[in-house]
Amino acid sequence: MKIKTSVVAVAVAGVALALTGCGQAAEQAAEEAAEQAIEAQGGGDVEIDADGESFSVEGEDGSEFSVGSDELPDDFPAEVPIPEGGTVESSSSVQTDGKAGWFEDMREGFRFVTSRPKLLMLTFLAFAGTFLGMPIVTFLPVVAKSIFGLKANGYAWMMTTYGIGSVTGALLIAATAHAAKKGKMALELQLAFACLLIGFAFSRSLPLSLVIAFFAGICIVGVIALYSSLVQLTASDDMRGRVMSIFMLAFRGGMPLGNLLAGYVAQRWSITVALAVNGTVLASVALFFIARRTKLDE
Repeated sequence: MKIKTSVVAVAVAGVALALTGCGQAAEQAAEEAAEQAIEAQGGGDVEIDADGESFSVEGEDGSEFSVGSDELPDDFPAEVPIPEGGTVESSSSVQTDGKAGWFEDMREGFRFVTSRPKLLMLTFLAFAGTFLGMPIVTFLPVVAKSIFGLKANGYAWMMTTYGIGSVTGALLIAATAHAAKKGKMALELQLAFACLLIGFAFSRSLPLSLVIAFFAGICIVGVIALYSSLVQLTASDDMRGRVMSIFMLAFRGGMPLGNLLAGYVAQRWSITVALAVNGTVLASVALFFIARRTKLDE
């Protein structure tokens, strides 16, 4: 049963007023008003029952939400001891329609994503972007020290420039929120970021590296925002939360894994090799999807 939070709040407030001793007629009127409000918002048929000290909301699918009872819920863990002589002043419980809980919800989310090629591609592209691209941020202090011979102030300049670029990228994406072909724009930004990553790897000029860091910040934030928007627009209302959880798992998971691999390559060979290889692979991924004319907007 899907009930909007605001509607539930109205229902709770209405029933709470009914419990203040206004009489049976007032209680009945509050219950009916709350039921109608929930059903009008697409919550399906619901039954609200208030007995003067507690109330419950039951949906047509068997789910139930109750508050105010002076007894422990049926599903209260038996392993949790109750202090001897203790009394229950109030309790609340939520009963679902029999699903296995969060694990089953996540399984449904994975099935939903794997059954839709567009969501799979967006999730993969987000993972590739962070796995191959985010080491540029991790390596900034090392680049400042080992390549340009700078200390903390050099790293500060690089990070500040990258941050300003990131903010600029967010503002540009917000300004083009209604633009068509967001998928094509995201792929082009990802390709541009890959080229900037290669340029940053071979740059030995501090001003040039700062300029590259600025534009890299614009590109990476643009890519993240566009892919995230496309995922949310593709997912249905009832699956959007689970789909975004999977997307963020891939997006966030790419960062430490990519840093681990890039760190090994940098230690084994050099930072230049690590960033150049990552940029080349990321450019290849973006070019592959662009060459196939992948339509991420449909």
